[in-house]
Amino acid sequence: MKGFDIINLEECSSSNTYLKDRVDFYLPYTVVRCIKQTEGRGRWGRRWFSMKDKSLTFSILFAIRESEEYIYYPLIIVLSLIKLLEIHSFNPFFLWPNDIYISNRKLIGILNESITRGSNSFLISGIGINVNQEEEDFPQPIKDTAISLRMISGKIFNLEKILNEFLNKLSFYIKNRLSLDSINKVLKENSLIKENEEIVVKLRDRTISGVFKGYTRDFKLKLLVGEKIMEFYNGDVLRVANAGD
Repeated sequence: MKGFDIINLEECSSSNTYLKDRVDFYLPYTVVRCIKQTEGRGRWGRRWFSMKDKSLTFSILFAIRESEEYIYYPLIIVLSLIKLLEIHSFNPFFLWPNDIYISNRKLIGILNESITRGSNSFLISGIGINVNQEEEDFPQPIKDTAISLRMISGKIFNLEKILNEFLNKLSFYIKNRLSLDSINKVLKENSLIKENEEIVVKLRDRTISGVFKGYTRDFKLKLLVGEKIMEFYNGDVLRVANAGD
């Protein structure tokens, strides 16, 4: 693969929206970073809060040439973020399907969106990292549930350095094409929810309670409901009884 091409925008509504609207004009592995993002999006239409000079908000364009890459790229993004945080001596946990927590509070959110243009398929992965915020920076709805690297460490981080360190990790995993089994092993070890834990999963149209029974190879969540195992690609885990620190 060629290296990532980083485009810095002083301001945009959403880095994912920007790339989606211009997917025909950029090459794969283009990274669009919004220094000030005014309408950041999370999953299911939720808003992602960010601050200029304190947050990292960026999106990456991937060309999809085989169906497994729809699974592979999101998983190695999570893996790269976990390894990045571990380098800085943080202890991250992965909350299915695509959030990263520290001390039971959300640090990173990821929004993956697939796009088709004629015979070409693409994946855009938007990533928001809380880096230099202080607790009073977060608005009330998320003040008690969000966290930043600065809040954990007391240090101020260089945003460009963090971005480049992450992209270096991601580039390594793309070039070395890890197996799904090896990726899953790391993510399972860092899973915020543990097997046999009772959880609640919120879907778009319903909420289901059950016992967490691990993940499939392609990282669907397995939930024991009564005597039946159900599998889910997406959803929200509403209750985590044994969250780690």
